[in-house]
Amino acid sequence: MSDQPVISEVRPDPAKPGCVVVRIRGRKPWRLDADAAAALGLSAGRAVGDALRARIDQAAADCKARLRLQSRLAVRALSRVEAQALMRRAGASGEYARATVDDFVQRGWIDDERLARSVAGAEAARPVGAQRVLARVARRGVGSGLARVAAEEAVRARTRSALELAVAAARTQLRKLPPRLDAQARERRVLGFLARQGFDEHTARRAVREAVGA
Repeated sequence: MSDQPVISEVRPDPAKPGCVVVRIRGRKPWRLDADAAAALGLSAGRAVGDALRARIDQAAADCKARLRLQSRLAVRALSRVEAQALMRRAGASGEYARATVDDFVQRGWIDDERLARSVAGAEAARPVGAQRVLARVARRGVGSGLARVAAEEAVRARTRSALELAVAAARTQLRKLPPRLDAQARERRVLGFLARQGFDEHTARRAVREAVGA
């Protein structure tokens, strides 16, 4: 046991509240959640064997992932799914990632409903169809029920009808097409564009007729 490295210091990290720094002389220090360090029984003078070192390494990865998530949330809202994925990519264990995200939800730092409404509102402000609004919200990892409600509310709040928005989008796209295209080719391209923008086929065809006629 004498050849095992020994912890030389365990102290609070003033730069990261709730964290501690664990040192072994001559080695790069670890940063851990204070609770994790206590649970592992880390203190100055304790020998660190391979098994304990592996547990400390994972606890350090967990702490790093939590801090990364907090930093990301300070500039951009995330869904539960996105938050857990971020932590797992940063090296956190699945159990720790789930527990941390649950805690952040309780604190109000992660709110799928609030995120869904925000994303839906921003997307609905653009000349796109209802399906595009729904797809954009769902892409953020929000549950299908929340996504659908948020998308429907955002679409209902619009001041312009789906047809008016589709016509505006069609006219914009028509101006971008090469003038050498014949009428049928132009219509096909605009129809395909409107479909990708989430407009239903009936609305898209009406919009193309109005835009081309204009």
